[in-house]
Amino acid sequence: MITQTHVYLENIKHLSIKKYDFESGLSATNHLVHFLARHSPYLGTRVQRVPIPDKYVPWEVMWIDYDPVAYTKPKIDFKANIQSQVDEDILLLQELQIEEVMSKLPILQWNAKSVNPAGITIDRQSWILNEDRNNIVYKLDNGIPLNPFGRTGLRGHGALPRWGPNHYVVLIITRFVI
Repeated sequence: MITQTHVYLENIKHLSIKKYDFESGLSATNHLVHFLARHSPYLGTRVQRVPIPDKYVPWEVMWIDYDPVAYTKPKIDFKANIQSQVDEDILLLQELQIEEVMSKLPILQWNAKSVNPAGITIDRQSWILNEDRNNIVYKLDNGIPLNPFGRTGLRGHGALPRWGPNHYVVLIITRFVI
């Protein structure tokens, strides 16, 4: 697992240098086009993203033919201890268009804290700040939040457990030996 992670991180570094030359002293914030979130295949799957040219990444740029592949990791594929926190696949439920299912679509509170049916409090407020230092507000498309950084060539919440923000704090402890 550690070797795979190291190889993946080296691959990311190589892609970032090749694509945007981050080692040239330019700030990564000057390159808000999130090329790593558009890399295919989707990590850990064979799902290929729709290729997105840099100019079409922002949602403000009209792209009428944009119809990305949908992928949401099935709830059953998550570890048992986290399954109660995994959101339903709203896209799949909408696609079924069965009246009984449509009436049971979960109503999620975007840009707010809410409690899910399992009694777990979920914070769907973004930690991303805008220029005014306020949390950004997720824009919705047919009741589903859009990625605040733009198009990625994929619909759904992928391998993440929830729609919208998935807050994680990951501690990585390293040791450098000379």
